Amino acid sequence: MPHATVDGQDVRAAHEATVEAVALARRGDVQDGPTLTEARTYRFDEHNVGLIVPGEPYRPLTEIEQYRQRRDPLVLFRAVLKEQTAGEEALQELEREVAKEVEEAVVFARAAPLPELAALYENLYSNPIIERLIKNAMLRTKKGAAPIAPHSPAVWVAMRLFCANS
Repeated sequence: MPHATVDGQDVRAAHEATVEAVALARRGDVQDGPTLTEARTYRFDEHNVGLIVPGEPYRPLTEIEQYRQRRDPLVLFRAVLKEQTAGEEALQELEREVAKEVEEAVVFARAAPLPELAALYENLYSNPIIERLIKNAMLRTKKGAAPIAPHSPAVWVAMRLFCANS
């Protein structure tokens, strides 16, 4: 199986490995199969952000702070961008533009109506077997026949999902 191990703190290295994996997948060579990319990173927070673990932290706070200063991907990539752009001023302008775009997206999302509860699982899973069962059952029902294998749990679940979403 194709694989790569990259420094997950290095945005460029992670991007290059991803581009290679996507190119391989798009070639569609089934013999290669999927590509595994191991991005070695440093986790700055607990496993669950906001999780309060009683007692001493399992890593010294000085270690975390050193990584934040020297190995934070945002800090490292900002330095790369600073070198490749017209300098600090251009980078600050870019950061202002991005902050404005993010703020506009947040305002838009908060103003948007909440989706219906029935839409909760839409586009979450893709199951071609269930989709085919739904289509077959719908065709048979339209022709006046009973749905295919109504006792089948897969058909029952598919029909329930279809009915709930239509």
